[in-house]
Amino acid sequence: MKIVLFDIDGTLVSVRGAGRQALQLALQDITGVAGTLEGVRLAGSTDPVIVEHALAQHLGRALSGPEELARILDAYLAHLPRELEALAGTLHVYPGAHALLSALVATGRHMVGLATGNVEAGAFIKLRAAGLDAHFGFGGYGSDAACRTTLVRRGIERGQDAAYAAVGRRPEPAEAVVIGDTERDVEAARAAGAVAVGVLAGCADPDALARSRPDLTVSSLDDPELWRFLEVEGR
Repeated sequence: MKIVLFDIDGTLVSVRGAGRQALQLALQDITGVAGTLEGVRLAGSTDPVIVEHALAQHLGRALSGPEELARILDAYLAHLPRELEALAGTLHVYPGAHALLSALVATGRHMVGLATGNVEAGAFIKLRAAGLDAHFGFGGYGSDAACRTTLVRRGIERGQDAAYAAVGRRPEPAEAVVIGDTERDVEAARAAGAVAVGVLAGCADPDALARSRPDLTVSSLDDPELWRFLEVEGR
């Protein structure tokens, strides 16, 4: 039994900037300052860290406390569905995502989950818009931890619990595979004791991904090498 954890943005889908715009509007709602995401890196980060960096870079201060973070994220979750709706069907699901997820679930030998910096509610808003939400029952999220390694560990733990409920055995962390598009996905997977797969299709910085030395690098989720690596038939 393998645990397979997927990043969302840049790995499964591109939401065409809808997430950035929704968070930008949320920050403006709460702080009164526009443009607070300018120059802030989103790829491979977590929602809480993105907010912290935005406030530090543009307002020169830290969060006032967990209540302010909660207000910003609540505003973000209110804006996100509207921003996704405005895409009018142009949201991009990366090649192979639907097929690979369906094949993994169908084997009965894989526990399929998420390892994403999105807060859980935001993750499922995006996945529903992409028609991918039904494949996922657990994960590690930005709402679990600001640190990506910690949320990956949480995703593995939940996968272990799901496997135990299904087959009476808890897989080791080394039996978990984390699939993502940034070096931060790779670094977090490795720190959590999991196998790291890098996907180039939505990767913004292939050189940084290569320097992190994933256990496997593939062109897309449709790549036959990935399917063989995961022991899934169909490619």
